Amino acid sequence: MTVNNIYNVLNNLFPFNLALDFDNTGLLIGEQNSTVKKAVVALDCTTKVLDFAINNGAELIITHHPVIFTPLKTITENTLAYKIIKSGVSVISAHTNLDTAEGGVNDCLAECLGLENISPVICPDGFTFRKGVLPAAMQPEEFALFAANKLGAGARFVCGNRAIKTVAVCSGSGSDMFHIAAEQFIDAFVSSEIKHNIFISSFDAGITTIDCGHFATENVVTRPLCNKLAAALPEVQFIPYTQGIIKNI
Repeated sequence: MTVNNIYNVLNNLFPFNLALDFDNTGLLIGEQNSTVKKAVVALDCTTKVLDFAINNGAELIITHHPVIFTPLKTITENTLAYKIIKSGVSVISAHTNLDTAEGGVNDCLAECLGLENISPVICPDGFTFRKGVLPAAMQPEEFALFAANKLGAGARFVCGNRAIKTVAVCSGSGSDMFHIAAEQFIDAFVSSEIKHNIFISSFDAGITTIDCGHFATENVVTRPLCNKLAAALPEVQFIPYTQGIIKNI
């Protein structure tokens, strides 16, 4: 099995052409024809993830966030890119295509929260997030606590003026998606990196908005992605890495 074989499976599941224009996805470090017997799946490629991959004998790391996002002016011995290249480990990153595609991050987030009748919400730039309905209505604070517990995260939130039944979810930084979500006749919006003015708009609109953190709203995809890849490529061992680096006190 090669890096390119795994890339092709990822492309079939979560087409890279769905990535937004600003994004940087695909094989970002490594060689297409390198042999892969083990691969680590993680939200980010950090030095800890690289060490984890090396210690587990993995030849490939698959990440959600691009390992190279902004242009690099130097690649020296103290940079992560240098260390990855020297290690011989390849890196494939699937970012906004994994957010948007069916079965990707937003579907995993909606499913984690127990939503039913899940459907896409399409933004003008082509990005999509999800909305769905809860099996039974919850009160705003009850739902905020439920979401935080399901995602294993803390939560910042404002309470709307009605029970929660219809919910929109946007994995990662979704503050700018609030007004689009609000047009969907929702009772609650779950995302992260919500700006203060958006909380105010949400409160004024009577919509409960919950910020569960960037990592928690996206890490929900790590194990399901491993399972999808393992089902398609049983000869490769896919190892999830689900530890975050940000701590709450």
